[in-house]
Amino acid sequence: MNRQSLYWFSQTCGWFFYTLLIGFYTQIILGFKITPESAFSLFLIFVLGIFFSHLYRLLILKLKLKDLKPLQLTPILLLLCLVFASVFAITQAFVEYIVFNVSFLMDYLMSATMLTNIVSINFVFIVWSLIYFLIHYIKNYRLSEIENLRWQASVVEIELNKLKSQLNPHFIFNSMNSIRALVDEDPSKSKEAITQLSNILRNTLLMGKKRLIPFSEEMLLVKDYLNLETTRFEERLTTKYDIDATALDYEIPPMLLQTIVENGIKHGISKLPEGGEISINAKVTDDKMQIEVINCGQLSSQKSETGFGIINTKQRLHLIFGDKASLLLTNYDSKKVLTKIILPKL
Repeated sequence: MNRQSLYWFSQTCGWFFYTLLIGFYTQIILGFKITPESAFSLFLIFVLGIFFSHLYRLLILKLKLKDLKPLQLTPILLLLCLVFASVFAITQAFVEYIVFNVSFLMDYLMSATMLTNIVSINFVFIVWSLIYFLIHYIKNYRLSEIENLRWQASVVEIELNKLKSQLNPHFIFNSMNSIRALVDEDPSKSKEAITQLSNILRNTLLMGKKRLIPFSEEMLLVKDYLNLETTRFEERLTTKYDIDATALDYEIPPMLLQTIVENGIKHGISKLPEGGEISINAKVTDDKMQIEVINCGQLSSQKSETGFGIINTKQRLHLIFGDKASLLLTNYDSKKVLTKIILPKL
């Protein structure tokens, strides 16, 4: 049901219910029998109610009263309700005078019964106004919430794109440095490394358009990156994987794991003359994915985090998952560093 149909359905049902209440009150409470005249009066109330309340709504729209604040709106509505109730009661009296040829019209218009009728109808218009504007305010509140959520989503998307634009050049710069070191030393390996880098860049460009990607796709990127770094470090770098099959279907931000691995090599293994090992473990526990990256090296006692990549990664996790995700970087033992990431399943 569209809004227009819902409006007329509500109008019809509301005034029909009000007419039934009057008929019930007249017959049951006051003890009057329903006569053709009283039945016509009830029908007249029903028709005039729909007509004048719709006219009242058109006036509200014409005067743009829905744009006013409650304190400004209240006295105007009270005045309009009284005016429409008075016109309603007078119109009802004139129609009944014409149909039934009532001779005491002027006496009726000046009577206490007329005043009671106006007060009664005025109350109905006040209730009608409360319901109408309550629906309007609820609708506006919901629209405002939707707009707010859209605005927040836009802010998050802009922030994520900003972080990605900072991250990708950072990764490319490090990879190009690795290849440059191979050009004079081993041209054939440098060609192979360039091929690996082109694969990584192609995947990175495709991933950059996505907010989340399967962990399996991220692992392909990481393995290409580690193969590229193994070419550079040779025997100084060894890799180890322990990946739970159930973890491959989880979704993570693009280049999340690659950034952690790159950080471990740059700030850990590359600074050790003997090099070292980097191991990647992933498992699922209680519907949460746990990723561990362990690399040789030690964190500085003055700084628990190293590198732009870690700060970037924490920001991305917070933007996407809020407080449901966490990243911990700590010394694993006297010779290793542990990076632990916990992600929920979306």
